[in-house]
Amino acid sequence: LNDAETKLPKLLREYQEEVDRLTQRAKFSENCFLVIYRLIREAPDPGKDLNDAERKVFEAETKLSKYLADEGRIRHEKEELEEQLKQKDKELEVLQRQHNDDLDFETELEKRIEQIKQNYKDELLDLRAKSEEDSANVSMQLELVQNELEKQVALAEQPKEELTQA
Repeated sequence: LNDAETKLPKLLREYQEEVDRLTQRAKFSENCFLVIYRLIREAPDPGKDLNDAERKVFEAETKLSKYLADEGRIRHEKEELEEQLKQKDKELEVLQRQHNDDLDFETELEKRIEQIKQNYKDELLDLRAKSEEDSANVSMQLELVQNELEKQVALAEQPKEELTQA
């Protein structure tokens, strides 16, 4: 019992200290709760802000879906235009080849025409020379025939003259 009498006041004192600590802790917790409660109570209602935020998110999602649709359409148009550009490039290459072929053909024709012109000029010069030669020959022959004719006329007139003199 003696032992219990000495330990009991110590135990009661420790028990009282524990109750005091718990009381202080409870008061501190209550004060913290009241401070937080007052802050929450004085804070503006977040409902309006949440509604505004929700509306803005909805508008942003709508714009985003519109932008994504526009992007898809633009991407499709870009692909179509790139395909058309490739086709036009091919057509241009074909036209350039045809143009070059036409130029080559035209150049060849011009060379042929010049060759034909030159051949005709040469042939014309040959014909002129031959014509002049033939003309000279005809003139000579005509002169010979004329001389011969004069001789024949002179011979034919001789018997007439002899007859008229006789």
